[in-house]
Amino acid sequence: MRKGLLFQKNEIEILDTTLREGEQSRGILFTTGQKIKIAEKLDGFGVDYIELGHPAASPSVRKAVTVISSLGLQAQTVAHARAKKEDIDIIRKCKTAWAGIFSGINTFSLNYRLRSDRKTVVTNILNAIKYAKDCGLKVRFTCEDASRTGRKELVDLYAMAVASGADRICVADTVGILTPSKTKALLAYIKKYVTADMHVHFHNDFGLAVANSLAAYEAGARALDVSINGIGERSGVAALAEVCMALKQLYTVNNIWI
Repeated sequence: MRKGLLFQKNEIEILDTTLREGEQSRGILFTTGQKIKIAEKLDGFGVDYIELGHPAASPSVRKAVTVISSLGLQAQTVAHARAKKEDIDIIRKCKTAWAGIFSGINTFSLNYRLRSDRKTVVTNILNAIKYAKDCGLKVRFTCEDASRTGRKELVDLYAMAVASGADRICVADTVGILTPSKTKALLAYIKKYVTADMHVHFHNDFGLAVANSLAAYEAGARALDVSINGIGERSGVAALAEVCMALKQLYTVNNIWI
């Protein structure tokens, strides 16, 4: 986390996605005022990034993202975006520091979500990254459903994303099927071919999101995605408190004041 607050050792960073992923939990819908309070608490805690939401999703999300981006928080702000110019235009108006561009390329994504062919989808991804960079945004590219994507396809996509300007890449275990050993093997494979700093986003369908996050830390991931109490789609994601306490107590990461 930010120097002087939680972490210094090994340069681990924390991205909190409560305001985006958390709202995908059943029955959870934050007001703008609640989102402001949560963002301020997370900023005081010392997270490095706060993912504010997907502003193209609705006017209310757009409003909250814009308001929080203007608060002058120390944490860097991230907004979710499909690989579409219109999503990036909205993010630019919201004035977040980062565009979190996401897309899948495996058969599940192509056939059931995007209903397109791989060549077209990859072209859209690369064009979106280039456009976001031209707009002055930092870019984190997430391959959705990376854990069910062929390894060669995955590293080729990440390499092209970085060549197109992506500042960070993110490995998303969208359906929560990885184990700690599989996590380490996957990250080690990616790191052989892609030099960009790596983020990870683990879902908790089998109760392994925290364990996989710690395995990713051991494997050299630069940033871990978490949320307050692990809230998120379906069974949620890695929990902020559990990840941070494990880093402090089990891995003796420096300067955690919790």
